[in-house]
Amino acid sequence: LKLDLPLPNCMSFGAVLDALSTSGLSEAPFYAETLIAYMEQLSASGYNCSPNLICYNSALTCWARSSLPQAGSYADVLLSRMEQNICPDRISYTTTIRAWANTASVHHHHIDKPAVSIVQRAEDLLSTMERMYFEEGKEEMKPDEYTYATAVDAVGKSGESGAAQRAEAILRRMEEFHRAGKTQVKPTHVTYTSVIDAYAKQFYSSSSQADAEAAELLLKQMEEEDDTIRPNKISYTAVIDAWGKCGEGKRAEAVLRRMQQKYEDGDETVRPNSITYAVVINAYAKSNGSPNKAQKAFDVLSRMHAMYHTTKDVSFQPNTVVYTSCLNACAFTTAIEERPLALELLLRTMNELETSTYCEPNNRSYATFLRGLSNLIPAGDEQRNTFASIAFDNCCQKGEVDYIVLENLRFASIKVYTQRLGSLSKIPIRMLILSDLPAEWSRNVTNPLRRGAAALRPTKASGTTNSQLSHVLVDDDDSTENALVEKELIL
Repeated sequence: LKLDLPLPNCMSFGAVLDALSTSGLSEAPFYAETLIAYMEQLSASGYNCSPNLICYNSALTCWARSSLPQAGSYADVLLSRMEQNICPDRISYTTTIRAWANTASVHHHHIDKPAVSIVQRAEDLLSTMERMYFEEGKEEMKPDEYTYATAVDAVGKSGESGAAQRAEAILRRMEEFHRAGKTQVKPTHVTYTSVIDAYAKQFYSSSSQADAEAAELLLKQMEEEDDTIRPNKISYTAVIDAWGKCGEGKRAEAVLRRMQQKYEDGDETVRPNSITYAVVINAYAKSNGSPNKAQKAFDVLSRMHAMYHTTKDVSFQPNTVVYTSCLNACAFTTAIEERPLALELLLRTMNELETSTYCEPNNRSYATFLRGLSNLIPAGDEQRNTFASIAFDNCCQKGEVDYIVLENLRFASIKVYTQRLGSLSKIPIRMLILSDLPAEWSRNVTNPLRRGAAALRPTKASGTTNSQLSHVLVDDDDSTENALVEKELIL
């Protein structure tokens, strides 16, 4: 039976491309590229099936939603091909910028950086749109709020030197255009918050308190403007994070207090959560020059407790990350005259965590507690051995023993370390395999933590001995926000 079926047309291809753009498939961009290439080939052969604006934009969307580190470059190439055939529009350029923003997000978690400057590409694409709209009068290229927010997001996430300042420059240009009446487009709270977040993330490359100052100035501007850019929880937390990375606990807590007051005055959009408190507590932990940092961190934890018991709002419920942050502030108290109080608060915090009905200590909590014992109790004091013994036994019972716990146990009490590990205590920790220990000790450890971003972890095939072990590089990178905060407490 021979069927006389019609050939697919542009609408048919467009429907498939649209489906691919929303499919979430990792292969979607490559399928879309194949379809576009096939349409271009058919068109070159005389068949009326040239890709139209919708088809190209759907294919670009596939790249914009891709998690591939080369997504921005591929979207650029597709946009260039598009320009040879038809005129792109605002969606085409904005989607390409969005692909670069996703490229920035991917590279933020990797050492390797893209060969092309993400900042430069985002700026170039935005500048081209502005030129074509303001100078050439092409209405279809008019940038909107989403275009600017996407460009700021791409620049801010790039991790490149001076990225936050360049993201703010885009924001200021947007403000200037609006004031001059060139456009009705006005910055929103999303645009401002993206720039604030860029300053918070830039700390790792610039290490400057000026970044935190700039972030707070933007927050104050948001507070003083109309409701269209009123800061929300994300805005405040980003500023707190900026001060936290500088170790400025006092400044971080001041922002938290403003945030808390606004929430108590009825603004639900600024309700703090457990991560907000953890960042403030961790800021005190990092503030080497701050007096009584253990007490201040514990006071923040206590205030969080009070809010939870008063409101029964789970957003104020302390979790393991918050408790571990407080343990860290106590553990790394350096002033000799403050150590007795820091030790008392270390013990109180650990006791609260172990007896809590809604969270429990993990490997990082025990490692931080053990480090606190070695820092706060003089060597040779039997108290150190007693507390270390109790903590390690509890850690074993909970199945949370990993390499960093063992390392900090050895620092805290070589006596307890030798007693508990027996003959294995003679093996260097970097050569030790958790499977050599009783299985129940580490049964709940999903990501054994070693000091540093990457470490040599021994692996053992069945039947081999420690002398026959090979070594592999292990990336110690956690993906969740809580895990990133926790890791920062110990490393």
